[in-house]
Amino acid sequence: MSVFAWIETTHGSATPSSWEALGAAKTLAGQLGTDVTAVVFGTNAHAIATEAGEYGATNAIVCEDASLAIFQLEPYAALLSKLVGDNNPQAVIAVASINGRELMAASAADTNSAMINEVLETGVDGGTVVATKPAYAGKVRSKIQATTATVFLALRGRAFPAAEKGGGSANITAVDAVPVADNLTVTIEAVEAEANVVNLTDAAVVISGGRGMANNPASPPGGVDDASIWKAQDGFANVIQPLADVLGAAVGASRA
Repeated sequence: MSVFAWIETTHGSATPSSWEALGAAKTLAGQLGTDVTAVVFGTNAHAIATEAGEYGATNAIVCEDASLAIFQLEPYAALLSKLVGDNNPQAVIAVASINGRELMAASAADTNSAMINEVLETGVDGGTVVATKPAYAGKVRSKIQATTATVFLALRGRAFPAAEKGGGSANITAVDAVPVADNLTVTIEAVEAEANVVNLTDAAVVISGGRGMANNPASPPGGVDDASIWKAQDGFANVIQPLADVLGAAVGASRA
């Protein structure tokens, strides 16, 4: 028994939010009286697993097969599901990124396990994992207790503190990819994010605006003759974005 933490990667590096998953896994493993296994797929997986050991993983399972170089659901889910079947972890944890949510849901279905999304808190009750998640647009919180042997948890970003480096090391095991006959996706092109743009998910500071940024006749942007056409996008471009650039922050927006 152990707690798995899936370390999401991009271009041969762990995504910063992955250390939140590892931190949550360490806390839950301590409550369950077990250890943490980092699961790393793709390019440079062995080096990332070594880094995971420094962040507190006791063990790591890696696969550097070329088929896993870019995230694709079918081969990733096939391998993770096999690892769950072989190792019977009590929980599998990932941050609820686009890829993390998709992978947790697919592998949970493959292994007939429970999956809880947007988790805000975790705990243990009678040796069973308990997770708290928001409901009704965050107006209430639901506490859910899984009844399956393994539970898949997709954590809301920034809800858990990231693991901190402590100079440890992990026992690393390399495994082969699982052949997938019906891989339904083909990566045609990968579009890179702009350089030096702060990712909203990983940002320490977020500068946010809303409808109040629109139609301010007292401060029209340069080159606009008719202040009434100053829409919110201009307010963001001329006020919010420059401020975010100065502060090294990401840009956010209200639901309005």
